[in-house]
Order: sequence, then C-alpha cells, then structure tokens
Amino acid sequence: MEADRIFQLLGIEETKDEAKIKQAYRQKLAEVNPEVNPEGFKRLRSAYEEALSLARKEEADIIEEDEVSCLIRRLNVMYQSLPDRLDTSQWEELLGEALFDDLELGEKVM
Repeated sequence: MEADRIFQLLGIEETKDEAKIKQAYRQKLAEVNPEVNPEGFKRLRSAYEEALSLARKEEADIIEEDEVSCLIRRLNVMYQSLPDRLDTSQWEELLGEALFDDLELGEKVM
C-alpha cells in the first residue's frame, strides 16, 4: 500500500510520529466495527501496521546512514596519511568494526 493511501485511511498527514499514528488508529477504530465491516477493519489495521513500519524504517535508515558516513569519514582520514595507511593495526581496528558484520550495511558501503 502506498504511503499516501496509508495515511489517508488513518485520516492524518504523513508522519513519523508513532504516537500520532496510534492515536489516529484508535480514533478510526471507534468508527469501524470488525463484525459489521471486516474488510474495512482489515484495511485499517493494515494501514496502521504499515504506517508504524514506515515510521520505524525511516528512523533505522537514518541511523544506518550515520554509521556508514562515520565509517567512510574515518576511512578517508586514515587513507590521507601515508603512515596511518601503512599501519596494519589501524586497518585491523577499522575492519573489526561491528558494522562490517552486518551484510545489508556491507552492501550499502560498497
């Protein structure tokens, strides 16, 4: 479901604020009786879950970008200095970062 449609079903503007999403869901839930309108309830529930997912995903993407940007910046600083570039212990420390264990982030770095 597209983001526009998700937030339209919830009756709010697009937001990353989980509290606003939950409040909108509760308000719409009072209008949709699952026994009378099961399809409407399913659409509302789906919109609610997807809105929360979008809010959380965007936040996670920002954190990942910051980690990747920081790593690239550290790499550039180290690479600019020939003595640092030749120091294997610095490479071992940099490549030992937990960031390199995350395969999805590894693809973003490359």
